[in-house]
Amino acid sequence: MEDAGVLENSQSTQMFNLDKRLVDLDEDARDLLTFCQVLHSHLPDSTKNNGVMSGYTNPENRTAETNFKRIQSALELYRLEFEFELEDLMHSARSMLMMLLHMFLNIPALIPKTTIEFKGILGAPIVKTVELKNPSNRRVSYRITIEGSEDFSIGYDSIVIDPQSEVDFEITCNARFSTPASGRVTFWGVRDRGSGPSTMVFKITSNIVDRKPIETSRCSVALFELETLQISVTNPFDVACTYPITLQHSSVRTSIQDVLRNRQIKQSALKKKTALDTLDHTLLSSITATAVDYKTDDQKEEEEEIKRIIEQPIWCAEQSIYLMPRGTGTITVYVLPFVMGLYTAQIIMMEENSGEFCYQVEAEVGLPRVTERLDFTVPQVGGGTSVQRALRIIPRNSPFESAAGTASEMRLHVSKRIRARSLLQQFLSYPIQGDDDPTSTFGIDIQSPYFNTHKEFTCISDYANSGRPAGTGTTKADMKKTVKVIRNTIEELPVSESGPPPIPNNTAVFSFFPERPGLYKSRVIVFCSQNEFDFRVFEILANVTTPMRASTLEFKGAAKQTMSQDIPIVNDSGKDWQLQTTVTGREFSGAKYLPLKKGDKANYTVCFLAQYAGKFEGNLSFREANSGDTFQYKLIGEAEEPLAEGHLVFKATARSKETLKIPLQQLEVPARGASRVYQTLSVETDLAYISGPSTIDVHAHGGEYVFTVLSPVGGIMTGYITFTDVATGVLVWYTVEIEVTSPKAESTIVVEAMVRRAVAVEISLDNPTSEEQELHVEIEGEGLIGDNIFSLPPGSAGQPYELIFSPLIAGTFRGRIAFTNDKVGEFWYSVQLKAIPAPPTQLDCIECMLGDSRSIAVPVENPLNEGVSLSVRISDSEHFSVYPEGQVFLEPYSQTTFDLVFTPSSLTEVAYSIITFSHPLFGELMFSASGKGQLPGVMPGVNLFAALDEIGSHTIVFRNPFHHALPLDVYINEETNHFSQSLPTTPNRSPMATDRTDLEEVRSCFALLLRKSTGLVLAPHSTLQVGVSFSPKKLGQYNAVVQVRASVAGRALLWCFPVTGVAEAGTPQVLPKLVTKCKTSLVRDVVIPLQGLKESSLAPGEELSLSHFSLELVVDPQQKTLVSRAFRMQPLSLIQLTNDPSADFAISYRVLLEPLRVFQTVVQIMIMSSDKGRWRAEIDLQATDPEPDDVIQLTAAVGGQDKVAFRLSNRFLGYSSFQAYFSVHSSTHFSVSPTAGVLAPFGTDGTQFIVAFAPLEYGGREKALLNIVTDDAQW
Repeated sequence: MEDAGVLENSQSTQMFNLDKRLVDLDEDARDLLTFCQVLHSHLPDSTKNNGVMSGYTNPENRTAETNFKRIQSALELYRLEFEFELEDLMHSARSMLMMLLHMFLNIPALIPKTTIEFKGILGAPIVKTVELKNPSNRRVSYRITIEGSEDFSIGYDSIVIDPQSEVDFEITCNARFSTPASGRVTFWGVRDRGSGPSTMVFKITSNIVDRKPIETSRCSVALFELETLQISVTNPFDVACTYPITLQHSSVRTSIQDVLRNRQIKQSALKKKTALDTLDHTLLSSITATAVDYKTDDQKEEEEEIKRIIEQPIWCAEQSIYLMPRGTGTITVYVLPFVMGLYTAQIIMMEENSGEFCYQVEAEVGLPRVTERLDFTVPQVGGGTSVQRALRIIPRNSPFESAAGTASEMRLHVSKRIRARSLLQQFLSYPIQGDDDPTSTFGIDIQSPYFNTHKEFTCISDYANSGRPAGTGTTKADMKKTVKVIRNTIEELPVSESGPPPIPNNTAVFSFFPERPGLYKSRVIVFCSQNEFDFRVFEILANVTTPMRASTLEFKGAAKQTMSQDIPIVNDSGKDWQLQTTVTGREFSGAKYLPLKKGDKANYTVCFLAQYAGKFEGNLSFREANSGDTFQYKLIGEAEEPLAEGHLVFKATARSKETLKIPLQQLEVPARGASRVYQTLSVETDLAYISGPSTIDVHAHGGEYVFTVLSPVGGIMTGYITFTDVATGVLVWYTVEIEVTSPKAESTIVVEAMVRRAVAVEISLDNPTSEEQELHVEIEGEGLIGDNIFSLPPGSAGQPYELIFSPLIAGTFRGRIAFTNDKVGEFWYSVQLKAIPAPPTQLDCIECMLGDSRSIAVPVENPLNEGVSLSVRISDSEHFSVYPEGQVFLEPYSQTTFDLVFTPSSLTEVAYSIITFSHPLFGELMFSASGKGQLPGVMPGVNLFAALDEIGSHTIVFRNPFHHALPLDVYINEETNHFSQSLPTTPNRSPMATDRTDLEEVRSCFALLLRKSTGLVLAPHSTLQVGVSFSPKKLGQYNAVVQVRASVAGRALLWCFPVTGVAEAGTPQVLPKLVTKCKTSLVRDVVIPLQGLKESSLAPGEELSLSHFSLELVVDPQQKTLVSRAFRMQPLSLIQLTNDPSADFAISYRVLLEPLRVFQTVVQIMIMSSDKGRWRAEIDLQATDPEPDDVIQLTAAVGGQDKVAFRLSNRFLGYSSFQAYFSVHSSTHFSVSPTAGVLAPFGTDGTQFIVAFAPLEYGGREKALLNIVTDDAQW
């Protein structure tokens, strides 16, 4: 073990025996060196530079005093303080032994439990979690410290772990350098009440396997092409520094076979390596043919530089860069690849104190650019015949040699460039077949379905390696076997009568299969089979010309309508065109010139317009001005009958003859013989009730067609009118619309009626014809009612038609009644309506005691076919009010009542008020009400319920009805004779004693909850809250009276509020839950024990029966109607119990649940006895979804629709609002109408529903669940 505080050449006992035995502590450990060795062996970091134990092995400074200070500092550093002085250790072996025991118990805990490795990438935080468990039954606490590299950090410096639990503690490493960093995390146990957890130490170290670049620059580079990137670099640290630049490379190679198989390079396949070992080093090793033993050191260095040019195509122009704190600079990066693949270079910059960072460049290298475009022209051939051509390839790879020269000049010293070019060219070398056969096999791939060729051909290349010295080239014998190729060309194959000629070297024969005339492009890849890095890329451009032939364009449509067609023209000849066009045929037209640049395409538009129906012909020719080439098209046009020339609109009055005019011009007709002065046009129409001449002569300056209209009825007449040239058959026609207004009113009828009253008016009608006439009646006007159809017998006179006027809204209105018949025509009467407001309805006078309120029910009827909410206005709102408050809602065609409440404030005055109900459609309905106050007396009673030995309370609200302050006193008087619980008598108990006992029990049950009950003064119209408490000791019914006494104008007033207290037995009993489906029945018998009711509490001879008990169900008001129709409870018998210690009696009930719709609620069951008390129970009711009432099957095609209509009526008398919807999991292709409305009452035809199915896609059976729900039922 080493002591870093001792120099290397000093005499030191750095190595020592760790298994040394101590026999005599006074002698063997007097200098305390042994203690230092123990600390050093367990805590080796303590002897590092500037450590507390550094230099303890130096003989020159190894005294007991200096060692004691080192030991004391070390123990203090590691929180193992030991309260001994040096003298204690020097003079007491016991103290020294205690020191050793202290170190033995604590120092081993400082040895790291394990090493936590932070493996990750530079630039991204690495987080590790330490799981700490506390298996003990007490809480433990730790103080946490971290030492070592600043790259490590912790979130907090203390932690508490609950008993029998575990906690995750996070340690974060933000590495600044890619080199490993280390440290240690110590969890110091905190002592609590003399004990604490053991200290734990963990060693932490970083392992950076990669770097996270600040920014990544990506580019796509063609092979053998130089790409230059300008990368902006930002200093992430606050230190100005000159950063040296180093590059770390990695790559994945892509072969030409991968490209031909259309394989893509994936990032996930990228494996970063320090050397490009994915390249084929057998090829790289062939750069030189010199044996290794004969290579000099300079030659080896040059070859390594050449390999780096190929393996590492990315390099940086700068060796370093100076950056200000947080400043930005620019570096230049070059990419010049020689092998296809994905290349990555990390540009690393490091500052020794702050850290390091990197930028990344990713270059995706693909095929080289097209080096040359080779074109040829062939005429179009038919019948699937192919055209064969020869592709001749030069023996040198010009793009590679150009790239090699560029790389040498940019990356090598001038003295090495000549040899480097030679070495780089040898990179493309490959073996030949032999000295007699200097050829090698090359592959070819043409990427177009229109070309076909053999996959291989022979070639003699300048890079062939025949074993001869470099630079000797080919022999004369070699030249005899090949044809010299000085440029890449496409040539025709020579024709020989003796058969196909032999194919020379450096020549690939391909076949071309064009489908139609045009320009065919294809990329050609040529590569060496023995060296896949030697390949070239060309582009073949084949121009297929077309022979001259005429085409036909046909037009068909309505006359007088312009029709057009576009002729697509593509210039793929390589020259600009100036097309001159010639169009013949009067009905055809087009542009005269069409310029078209090479490679462009355009549309030439030909138009056809015929003035009349017929067939027409013409010609279209294109001529290219420079070449003289022409193209011919034959034009054929067929014009059908023309569309309507226009839409004519006229106006007329019913039962009145109107004259109308249509302006005309001569028609354009084909020339036939001599010209005519005028045209004779025949007239045809489908309009009724019009008359006019059947022909008209139209002169050159035009004319007018005059006709008359006499319609018996009003409305809109539509049709057509056609004008046809008699000589040629050419026609023109118009659509016609005649708006016939109704005739003037026969007379005005004045009708006057009171609101909500009906008045009948008779209209006398005559029928002078010999046939019965059926008149359709149309009525317009507020409140007018009458039959829609009225029949008149033949020859009748003075037949009365009854028109009823029943207004709802006061005012003056205008209306009309019209009678229409197809033969007689239309006649109508104007109706002047006047609705007079109705006087208020007089209600009976309401008499009520002072301090109380009284209400009467007032009926209201809705004659409308829709529901209305009536607004309420009250002229005297102090004494009168309406319940329900706010608005009164009326269902369609229904009658309801409202409560008119009267609250008096005087004994002598009578109060009057007008109550008005109004709605925009309903009008106004008024009631006249009056009320009179009476002397007070017995007020409405108050019921109190309380469990035994518990307190129940109730508040009596007393209101001062007067306009002045009211002095009053409040008393409570008990009534012993109303205590209803029978008490057993004993021989020693007299009746008087019983009465006194009863009185005491009653008095102990009731109490006033007022601080002061006498001498009270109540402000005008204010209220007094009189609280009454009730606390029974026994089952039964208790009675009392709360009296409010006052005096007004010398007259004594007394208000008596009867109070009834009913004792309840225990907590409510919970009955079993009832669950059933809708539209099913569930019957169950239940037994409810009467807790607290004992046989011993009955009077002698008293017998209980069902008649002593009553049943009351308490339900949520919103579901009261629903539950009342679905749930019933019937008492069966009174049962005497024998084994129940809390009750001797029980009642058996039969419960029935027949729900009509889904609901869930809790029903409170109250069992009452007039003299025994009250018992409570509760039962949970749930009605689940029912089975479907019916199955509707619909079938429709995709895009179509199928519908089914059915009618449904209410289960009860009266209308009910409904909602119709589909369940959540239903198909969205179903719909229902209507989705809401009013369901017709029971016994009627019902309301119609329409279910539609409109599928949008093919598939299996689609389902839906339709729900129609009212307040009371469900389908």
